[in-house]
Amino acid sequence: MKKLLFVLFIVLVNTAMLPAQNEGLKYIDKNDFKSYMKFLSSDEMKGRETGSAESDIAALYIGTNLMRFGVSPIPGSDTYLQKIPLISKSVDKSTSILSAADDNGKTVFTTDSILSVIPPSGSLDVTGDLVFAGYGFEDKKSGYSDLKDVDVTDKIVMIMTRNPNISDDPKYSSGYRFDQQIEVTKIMPLFSKKPKARFEIHIMQ
Repeated sequence: MKKLLFVLFIVLVNTAMLPAQNEGLKYIDKNDFKSYMKFLSSDEMKGRETGSAESDIAALYIGTNLMRFGVSPIPGSDTYLQKIPLISKSVDKSTSILSAADDNGKTVFTTDSILSVIPPSGSLDVTGDLVFAGYGFEDKKSGYSDLKDVDVTDKIVMIMTRNPNISDDPKYSSGYRFDQQIEVTKIMPLFSKKPKARFEIHIMQ
């Protein structure tokens, strides 16, 4: 009986909402809707990235249209926008480099590749021995380990992306360069050995 009453209640609620929905649908014009989407998705809006001028333009566009439709603003205010404090960071490609120096301070290697440093660091100076640990990969089932015979503790470790299990996989030999799921499995085994820093060589084919 309770189930029957519950179903009946849902039917009555939906039925009561139908007139309001039908009334609202009369004011939705296909061409208007198309023009809104065309504007918001246009190349000139550059994806409307959060914090960008294009994002502000999109918010203003939506707000002014809500005003035009007669929608009431946020209670207690005269605006349709809710302000949320955000902090954003971006990579400056002109200063994003990796360089290495010898014991005398002479630069022996530098690259203009984009370098990402985990926040809150904006830059990172590390001094220590550099070791290469292959893929930095360990597999408990097979016993394979790139870290077993390499002392990485308190050292700067350089590893390659991917792992030996997928070296012959066609998916990775046709230009596929990075697999987040594979790389995540390497992080904890390596960090548990307490290296100073880790650098990745992205394999490209």
